[in-house]
Amino acid sequence: MSRLSPALKAAINAPFARSGPLPAPENIAAIYSDIQREATSNSLGVLPWLALTTAATMTVNSPASLTLLHNLASPNHASSVQNAAFMREVGLKTISFNGIPRALNQLVHLHATIPSETAAQLPTTPTRTLTPESLELVQARAKGLWNSIYDPHSRKLVAKLKAAHPDLPVHILSNHYGSLLSDFPGVHKPAVGRVLTSLVAIACLRAQTGVGPQVVSHVYGLRKGISEGGEEVGEGEKWLGGDEGNLWALGAVDRIVEAIAGEGGSFASQRHSNCIDSTSGLGRKPMGNSSSSSVRHFTTSARRLASRQNRNPPQQQSSEESLSFLTPRQRATFPLSPLMAPIVTPWTALREPKLPAPLNPTPFQKRILRNPYALALSKPVRSCALTRTWLPRSFLQPFELLPRPDTDELWYLPRDLSARVPRDERDETETNKHTHPGRRNYVLANRELLRAVNTKRSGLTGAWARFTNPTVGAGAKLRWRSDMDEFVCKMMRKKVEGELVALLKWNKGQIAHAKTWDAVVKKKQMGALLWLGPYTEGTDSPEPWAEGEATENLPQAPSASSPITDKKGPGPLATISYPPYWEKKLPLHNLVMLLGQEGVDSLRAQFPNIMCHEFVVVKDKQETVSARQWLWKLQGFLVKPEVE
Repeated sequence: MSRLSPALKAAINAPFARSGPLPAPENIAAIYSDIQREATSNSLGVLPWLALTTAATMTVNSPASLTLLHNLASPNHASSVQNAAFMREVGLKTISFNGIPRALNQLVHLHATIPSETAAQLPTTPTRTLTPESLELVQARAKGLWNSIYDPHSRKLVAKLKAAHPDLPVHILSNHYGSLLSDFPGVHKPAVGRVLTSLVAIACLRAQTGVGPQVVSHVYGLRKGISEGGEEVGEGEKWLGGDEGNLWALGAVDRIVEAIAGEGGSFASQRHSNCIDSTSGLGRKPMGNSSSSSVRHFTTSARRLASRQNRNPPQQQSSEESLSFLTPRQRATFPLSPLMAPIVTPWTALREPKLPAPLNPTPFQKRILRNPYALALSKPVRSCALTRTWLPRSFLQPFELLPRPDTDELWYLPRDLSARVPRDERDETETNKHTHPGRRNYVLANRELLRAVNTKRSGLTGAWARFTNPTVGAGAKLRWRSDMDEFVCKMMRKKVEGELVALLKWNKGQIAHAKTWDAVVKKKQMGALLWLGPYTEGTDSPEPWAEGEATENLPQAPSASSPITDKKGPGPLATISYPPYWEKKLPLHNLVMLLGQEGVDSLRAQFPNIMCHEFVVVKDKQETVSARQWLWKLQGFLVKPEVE
C-alpha cells in the first residue's frame, strides 16, 4: 500500500478541518459544578445532569473534558464504577444523534483514562446482540419509543421518511429506536431510560446547532416521557418537564458548548450533521451551493481560500430564529412590570412559569437588581380596599385575620410586620397559631388613612368592615384595633430599626459615617443618606448611651458645613443632588422623624462609632436593598397627603 503524500496529509490535518479533539478548557470543571448544584437545588438526582453534560461534551468532541466530568461526579469508588457504566451507555446512545466516530473515540478515551480498578469492574458482556427470538421484542420496543415521542404525528413522520428513502424508517426504527435507544428492562444498571434518553437527544441536537425542529420534537418527547411516568429522575421531575426546567437544560448545554468549542461549536456551520434523527422532522434546506457547503478544498494559496470564503459566507441562524419556539415573555430578561404591561393580569401571571434569575447578569441587570425602587415597581398590582386605588404591592400594607389565642375573635393585623417566633420557642400545642383564615386585604401604606378609619365623620369610619373574607363565616367575630395607625407605625419603625441593626452588625462597607457635609460629597456608590441630627466637628465619638441617660448629652451642635439649616432636619421625601459626584437624586432620610429620637438614641448606643455622627451613608449594594426599601416605605407611611 502506497504512503500518503505530505500534501495529502496536510490537507487532512488542515486547521479548518478540525481533525483532532478539543482540549478541556480551564473553567469546564466549574461549569460542571454549577450545573450539578443547579440540578440538586431543583431536587434532581445525579443521572439527569450527568446524562445532559455527558451527551453535550461528547457532541463537542472533548474527551479530556469527559474525564474531568467523571472525576467530578465520582467522589468514591462505588460511584466511580456506576457513573462510568452510565456515561458509556449515554455515549453509546449518542451514536443515533452524532454518528459513530465521535462516540467511538471518546468511549475509548474514557475507558483509558478512568482508574484501572474502575475499568476492571465494568461489565464486558454485550447486551444488544440480536437473535431470532429477540427480533419481535426489538420491533415492539422501537414502535413503543417512537410513538411515545412523536404521537400524534408518528405515522405521518414514518410516511415522510419512507418517501425520502424506503429503507430510512426501517433503519431508524430497527437499528436505533429498537436496538439502541429503547429500554432493555433489567439489563443496564443504571439504565438510560425513557426520560434520560430524551435528555441525551436534546443535549446532542442542541450542541450541534442547525437542527432546531428536532430539538423541539425531543423537548416535547421529554415532557411526554415525564407525564407518562418514565423512570425516576428525582423529586424535581415536574420542574424538569416544565418551561423552567427545559430552559435550564438548554442553557446548561449552551454553557458547555461555549466553554469548550466557542460560539461556533465543533460542528461546522456549513456541514450537515450525520444525525439519524435529523431526517425525522422538517429540517432546513442547505445554505449556499452544494460544492462549497459540503467540501472545503485545501489549497496552499491563502488568497484563493480567503476569496472563496468571502464569496460564500456561512449563513448562520440568527439568535431570534434560534429562540423562535419561546414566547416573548420567556425571551425577556426580566418579567414585565404589571404597570408597564396592563394586559398581563395577576390572574394569568400567577400561572405563567417564573423565569430563573440570570446566571451571568449584565451590568444593567445588576443595577436593576439592587435598585429598590425598580424592584418596588415590579411587584404585582393590588387594589386598596378603602380607596380602590391600584398600586404595586410594595406601596400597600397587607392585613390578615389572625385568631386571638384566649378568645374566638379574629383580629386584623399587619402580618408582614410581625416578628417571627423562633422554632424552638413555638408552642406546637396551640394549633390556632398556624391558622390564617380569610385572605389578605391591602390598604395604602399611610398613617393618615389608617387614622381616618378610626376617626368619626372622616368618610372612612369603620371602613375596615369592607374587607372581603369569603372563607370566614357570617357569624365570625372580626376585630380592628382602635390605635391601628400608631400600632402599624410602631411595628414599621421596629422593622426599619431591625434592618439597620442587621446591616451594622455585619457591616462590610455597606454603611459608612460622615462627620461633615464635605465628607458626604466625597462618598462613592451612595444609595441613600441618613440624617441623625447635628454633630460637632472635631469632637471624639461619645460614650455609648446608657439607659436612662438624658439625650441632650449627645452632641447636638450644628455643623458649619452642613446645608441643612433647619434644626428639625430635612423634611419628608427630601432628596439631594450633587452633580460633580452624583448623576442622580438620592433620598435624604430624616432618621429622627422616621424612628423618633428614641430610635436614633438606641442605634447610637449600640453602634457609636458609626451612628454618632450627623450623616450616615447607606451604600448602593445588594445587601442594602431591603433596608432602603423599608426606609422609603416608612417615609411614605408618615408623610401627610396633600389635599387639593
